[in-house]
Amino acid sequence: MLLASLLLAFLSTSQDEPRVVERRFAAEIELASERFEVTGSDDGTREEKTLPPQVRAQADEVEIVDTLRSEEPGAEVVERLYRTVATSFEVGQKRSPQTRTVNAGLEGQTVVFEREREGGWARRCDDPEVRPVQLKRLRAELDLAPFLPPAEGVEPEATWELPAELLGRVFAPIEAEVRRPKPKEEAPKSGLNLSPAALSVPLAALLAAPEGHVTATRLADDEEEELPRRAQLEFRVTSTYDGSATILAGRAGEAEDELTLLYQGTGTLAWDPASGAIELELAGDARLEERFRLEVEGNGATAVVEGVLVLSGELSFEAKEERGG
Repeated sequence: MLLASLLLAFLSTSQDEPRVVERRFAAEIELASERFEVTGSDDGTREEKTLPPQVRAQADEVEIVDTLRSEEPGAEVVERLYRTVATSFEVGQKRSPQTRTVNAGLEGQTVVFEREREGGWARRCDDPEVRPVQLKRLRAELDLAPFLPPAEGVEPEATWELPAELLGRVFAPIEAEVRRPKPKEEAPKSGLNLSPAALSVPLAALLAAPEGHVTATRLADDEEEELPRRAQLEFRVTSTYDGSATILAGRAGEAEDELTLLYQGTGTLAWDPASGAIELELAGDARLEERFRLEVEGNGATAVVEGVLVLSGELSFEAKEERGG
């Protein structure tokens, strides 16, 4: 648990000193289309198209400063400053991709998390621009300690398994509850919104509920490194996402849209028991495969559109945690 592990790290710290944890999460993904085909049929006619090559590049950076304090005996309170929250997209056709940058409205904001008796977290922010529905979605648990060996005495070459959902948590350090896109209110002139989720859905949403394995193997200590304890990671995870909410673009009809992410590769884990610092790095191959089918009625006729988009490339990630007082 977040608070339990942090409090243990601060047993030697004076109660008069602030207990602070600084974390940084950063991810970069670069994908290019292997395949993008669409088939349409209407009143017995059928047309097949191979669409232009697509690209997707996304960079995420989140820096968070947690100050632990107790407002009353036994209370668990975290005052969290979202120092940096930035996501940049570059998506679309390879020759002319669209670029945009967003910060979720949290950058520079301070949110207080307080443990409730039922075990959940209450959240509050003095800035009225941070809405209650946004506060409700914020992730409270961000501790990197669950990646460490189950016991301090684990010898070199020993292995341990990590839950795949740990990757989903660190890849999504802002929102614990994935925000589903709202359907478009009006259809474009073409009648459909064929902007696949593989190009538009945030990386955190794609990895919100991964399945698979993450295996850690303890390496020999390296006292010359700043973080002397080290482990090698090997992973293979998959995740699915339903993108049917937006693809109809306000038209009456039925839609199916399933996006599957495969991410596999290796990484390193390093930590220092004395300072409590932890570093995590992952790098590997990513593949997005999206298959969609739409059935729309109009003017007494039924039109069916089916398609497949496959993107592949590389995804890298790093997370750091430093404790101070």
